[in-house]
Amino acid sequence: MAQPMRKILVEFFYDTVSPYSYIAFQVINRCNKSWTNMDLKLKPAFLPAVMQQTNNAPPAMVPARGRYMSHDLLRMADFYKVPFKMPRNISDVMMNKGTISAQRLLTVVATEAPQYLEGLSREIFMRVWVRDEDVTMVESLKDACRAVGMGHEVDQLVGKMAHTDVKDELRRVTQEAIDYGSFGMPTFVAHLTNEPTMLFGSDRLFLLAYYLKQSWPCDVTEAKL
Repeated sequence: MAQPMRKILVEFFYDTVSPYSYIAFQVINRCNKSWTNMDLKLKPAFLPAVMQQTNNAPPAMVPARGRYMSHDLLRMADFYKVPFKMPRNISDVMMNKGTISAQRLLTVVATEAPQYLEGLSREIFMRVWVRDEDVTMVESLKDACRAVGMGHEVDQLVGKMAHTDVKDELRRVTQEAIDYGSFGMPTFVAHLTNEPTMLFGSDRLFLLAYYLKQSWPCDVTEAKL
């Protein structure tokens, strides 16, 4: 009898405040349809805490890097056929408003309604990086939940965002990323052997494909969401 294929756990740490996390999220979930040996686990985390604990600085804090990023994101989105539109005030989105509430909601969903995690993560990403919509207000997050098919459970899940155990879980997952060596997001951790392999950035997906012995690129033409 043939042995069943061993699935390789790949943890994807992301924050919806990160445009590169958005692109990586779309692509890795696309790849997940054809990379049959990958066991993908979505891990919403809190990017500002990672940056603070590793003494990293956001790209926008370096003017030349910030200018480059605005062009680079458009190129990446075009290459991967991912819808993308820069928010009108990107510094306000990334530096002031942030996504702490959204990340806490995703933490609740990851724990209590994981069947919605991919869809809700995508919806929140799209609100920020395609439609320039709010993800800070409770009603906005409820709308996002309803958009992915949630019903009576919306109020209950959104209401748990401020619970101590949810905050603690988000901190735990964020620290887990840091312990793996993360200094930003997106971060991938592939459990190839007893020693996990950490990869940083949406531009390292080709290495993940190489380690998993899968084709690359994985159907970059798929633009439907």
